[in-house]
Amino acid sequence: MARIKHGDFIEIPLEGEFGFGYAKFIDPKKISVDKDLLPIFHLYNYTSLKSLKDYKEIKKELLIAPVTVAGTNGINKLGWRIIGNEPVLDDEKFLPDVKTSWPPVGPSTKWAYYENLGDTTKMHFARLEQVEHLAWAESLEIDIVAFRITLELLKIMGKDIKNEIGLKDWLEEYEYKNAIGLPIYSELPDAKKGRALRNLG
Repeated sequence: MARIKHGDFIEIPLEGEFGFGYAKFIDPKKISVDKDLLPIFHLYNYTSLKSLKDYKEIKKELLIAPVTVAGTNGINKLGWRIIGNEPVLDDEKFLPDVKTSWPPVGPSTKWAYYENLGDTTKMHFARLEQVEHLAWAESLEIDIVAFRITLELLKIMGKDIKNEIGLKDWLEEYEYKNAIGLPIYSELPDAKKGRALRNLG
């Protein structure tokens, strides 16, 4: 498999009844001044029981906010497949806010968010209600991406992956704890999609 590049569409085998999930790869070096940012993926709320022949069939509604993914050199072993490429649009260069409890280690006493998927030079303290809808300031491991997609798809159906499929290891348990309580991204108002609420009194 060729190395993934900016604008590639990726087909990802899923567990259970969903067949394949889909994502678009965004190279942070092409859109951000932060050269150390990990590869960015748009995970889509779209599945197919059969492998797609044409990436243009993909409905590009985001399943979750854009997310960084660690370990992308390992996509071959997971059966991921590049199925097309197209230019990255301006609105696809969006880098969401992500939340953290503070301090990050030890007992937490405050909440905060980082701009641009975790830029530590752009950290802001906030109240819980300003950030509770945001994803955590952590990247996904490549091995957990398919699980994360399946978890969200089941949430949309009103189901819990823990009951439907089960959790296989500590990594799935950790991701489940981080993600199960987050709201469904597509149901959020636009002002909350990847953005902390900055103007609460």
